[in-house]
Amino acid sequence: MRKIRLRGRHTRRNVCVVAAAALLAGIPAAAHLGGSGSSQHGGISLTTASIGVTSPKAGVPLGVFERKDKHWYAAVLGTTTGSMAPTATYLDRQTPPVPPVPSTSPSPTLPGSTPTTSPTVTPTVTPPTLPALTLATPAGVFPAGRSGSFAEPVDLTPYTGMPVPTSAQIQVSDGTGATTTVTTPLYQQTVTAVRVKTTAVSGTNVSITATATDQFGQPVVGAPLRLAGSVAGNKGPAVNQLGITDALGQVTYTGPGTGTGPAVATGYPTGFYTAYFDHNVDGHRGGQEPEVEVVRGTVSYAAPGKAFYHNDKRIKNAGGVYADARKGTLAAHAKRYTWIDQDGQLSFRTRAHKVAGAGRVASPTDLVWVNAHGSPFNPTWLKNRRFETRVWNKIKHRSGLRDLAKTLRQDAKHGLSVEWEVKDVQPFTTDAALDAAFSNLAATAKQYYGAAWRSRVQVKVLSNLSGGQAYALNVLEHAHAYGFTTLYLARGKATRTQIPASAQSYVNYVRGAAGGVYAYIPSATQNAPVKVLTPHL
Repeated sequence: MRKIRLRGRHTRRNVCVVAAAALLAGIPAAAHLGGSGSSQHGGISLTTASIGVTSPKAGVPLGVFERKDKHWYAAVLGTTTGSMAPTATYLDRQTPPVPPVPSTSPSPTLPGSTPTTSPTVTPTVTPPTLPALTLATPAGVFPAGRSGSFAEPVDLTPYTGMPVPTSAQIQVSDGTGATTTVTTPLYQQTVTAVRVKTTAVSGTNVSITATATDQFGQPVVGAPLRLAGSVAGNKGPAVNQLGITDALGQVTYTGPGTGTGPAVATGYPTGFYTAYFDHNVDGHRGGQEPEVEVVRGTVSYAAPGKAFYHNDKRIKNAGGVYADARKGTLAAHAKRYTWIDQDGQLSFRTRAHKVAGAGRVASPTDLVWVNAHGSPFNPTWLKNRRFETRVWNKIKHRSGLRDLAKTLRQDAKHGLSVEWEVKDVQPFTTDAALDAAFSNLAATAKQYYGAAWRSRVQVKVLSNLSGGQAYALNVLEHAHAYGFTTLYLARGKATRTQIPASAQSYVNYVRGAAGGVYAYIPSATQNAPVKVLTPHL
């Protein structure tokens, strides 16, 4: 890169200044220089790829970002051979016009009267003011990468009542008397993307660095970025930290806490964290505020939306509700659903198994899954009793009643995948009984859905059944061990708090929780490289 050197009598070092946009994008631009580079401590030299652009045709305009507090920021990047970080100052900020001075011409006189003049009136001139600064000033970066490089913010905020500038003259000084100026046209930036990188700081914990870029892929200085989310299993306050991007368009979060985190980085443990552009600084992401999610370790995700057939209309026979019957399968197929909600109860297979008791259940052949909702939606013949006290061989003749095999065979025949909702199957909750039950479920799913059974049959449990969360998680842990995708259906208080971190290793999805309690599934494009373009007016 060719350098234009301004020499002084006592020049000892050169400072190379380039535009933030031009340097990061590698875009050549013509330099427009002003000021003096001579000093006892050195001079300043600018490269041809500078922010000194006199028009869009001659070079590249500099991006400037307006914040909620009406302050406008851009950045100057460059290199210096000195040890002090240079500063960048806006020189040609326009001041409001001074009001006209009232006339002091003599007053008209009458014949014989003494001539008088009006007293001189001194106009009141209000000093120009800038909008109040309500957000932190963006930080400079020195060194910014290689030795001697720097990135410095420049406040291009117009005085109150004055229009936003379309160009700016910026003075760069190294603090020892060496100065230069660059003149550039400006374009207004819009944050269109946020990207993140993580850095290991302690064990498996990481710090998170977020970068905001504009419509041309250029970094945005002074943008408010918020980090929100939660440590896995956290029952306390969620992560909610606001940072302001520096002169490189970046902000680094060092760990949970106030601001951007502790001075000595502790990092973020297993959990999910979303960095987003909080333009209006209200703590809530709007539809036009880009975001990116960071997931650390294994976590449960908020279940994605799914259209599945669910019908709890009561019927006299079968499993007690419309969906738990062959007519429900046919209705789902006729309505072109691809998933159906099927309820699951457990019964002893034979009288001998019942006599032995639930504590003796250990084999998949000891139990039978029954496609039925359970109380209070029992078929009329069962009244208010439970399937878990019945013997399958004694009830299988009941009209329309289906076991697991018949249910999956009919659903698979009609192209339906199954969400198998395990109801209150107590007392079949010993490890041996649950292992037997899910071994049976897995084998039957494989029989009717083939090699793709894991994606066609899922297991879910409500949080508010008898036994509460502990019961639901116990069932799901065993289901997951047999290869099933698992769903926890949050109800009541469970909609507002996470399940324990340990449970998130075997609960794949949670449905029904409040927004933000669980991680969302990241979009496939959230980490796509930002396309860098040449800024233009």
